[in-house]
Amino acid sequence: GAVYVFGRTDSQGIPAWSQQNYLKAANVDANDLFGLRVAIDVDTIIVGAPWEDSASAGVNGDDADNSALDAGAAYVFADVVPPLRIYLPLLVR
Repeated sequence: GAVYVFGRTDSQGIPAWSQQNYLKAANVDANDLFGLRVAIDVDTIIVGAPWEDSASAGVNGDDADNSALDAGAAYVFADVVPPLRIYLPLLVR
């Protein structure tokens, strides 16, 4: 899965939406369900992948680990260059 980030602008009083970013897990596997749940707070986006199979713990663990069936993970993307909406990913398991 993937998460598309859109922003709204007003041009001459006419609202318009445009894609600002595209967020994807670095360690994508089929059926991880990346993006099933998304939470946004100002400049931080948290993306759930409830069926991620890694037993790795902590931040930025072993991406190749698939030893824990459906353990789940949360990916935290922080906007590091506002207002450009460039997000730096962190994986928290």
